[in-house]
Amino acid sequence: MQNILLILITLIYTGCGESSSPTNTTPTAPVTQSTQEMLDNQDYESVVSSLEGSAFSNDEYLDLATAYLGLSGLTTRDIILNIYSTDDSQNNSFMELTNSIQNSTKSSVQPLEYLDKSAEYYMKVIGDRCTQYNERVLSDEEKTICLYKGLAQIVESVTAISYITGDVRNLINNIDDNELTTASCAMEYAFNGQSNCSFFKKEAVTFADGKTYDRVVIYSNHEEFQYLLKEDPILRVNSVIMTNGYCTLDSFGTRVQEKPQSDSSKYYVCPVNLTFETVLIDSLNEGIEAVIVGAKTDVDLIEDVKLFKEEILGSSYQRDEDITMSTLLKYFGKYTD
Repeated sequence: MQNILLILITLIYTGCGESSSPTNTTPTAPVTQSTQEMLDNQDYESVVSSLEGSAFSNDEYLDLATAYLGLSGLTTRDIILNIYSTDDSQNNSFMELTNSIQNSTKSSVQPLEYLDKSAEYYMKVIGDRCTQYNERVLSDEEKTICLYKGLAQIVESVTAISYITGDVRNLINNIDDNELTTASCAMEYAFNGQSNCSFFKKEAVTFADGKTYDRVVIYSNHEEFQYLLKEDPILRVNSVIMTNGYCTLDSFGTRVQEKPQSDSSKYYVCPVNLTFETVLIDSLNEGIEAVIVGAKTDVDLIEDVKLFKEEILGSSYQRDEDITMSTLLKYFGKYTD
């Protein structure tokens, strides 16, 4: 464990090694000292301001991935230590990780969006090659990038769960959580076209970016919860959109965590433009597999992420068995029934 943490600490502050990019044959510019100093000083906003929109090399993509991870309130070392510290004795380790990550990202304005951007930039370097089918042909450097990508994706999923729960500690202590109950209802409605919850369809809303969403309101214990849905025009299925706080239709800049009492009718749940399926299912499956590929000889880390999958599936680990919407809803049912 100490060896891999030492590698992580070294690589995360050096752009994951020299400028020999594993998948990009285009000559790359060396990492500038100013960018390195920004990372060393945890000045992540300056890194993003300097490179976003102009990055062209794998080294710069890795710098951006590191910076966005830092903006979420985390480093790869933080994530690994959080995973190691989870207690699997009560079959609750995944929710414990969710709780610890929620505490770590509290200071970040929009951790889910930052984590998604971090994973996106790791993907620009390694693509979708972090699977068991490529495991034997990946270099050690590529496997390390797989590890980083996987950690960002796993934490993206647990952060998404923290977005749709009132207090993750309630779940760990078997206390009913109205927010998770209603979020599960919204996912069930989108997935199955029906739900047993008491919900009402409202008028569609269009935000300033031109995107239109269907809107439903679900009631639980006299509380109202709003959800935005978007239909795939090809597949003709609904997806629930992740939201964070409230905003007016004309500007995401008005995002607040609580509706102003004096003008509440103008505020709607504010879309993050990521779907529940993407951040709760796709990122989790890909992230667990990428960590297993990238952790190499760190048996403890590999076993911990396998346990996350076992906990959600409710069965022994099978590498080819993916978490699905059905299994996730069943897992959430443990905390909402």
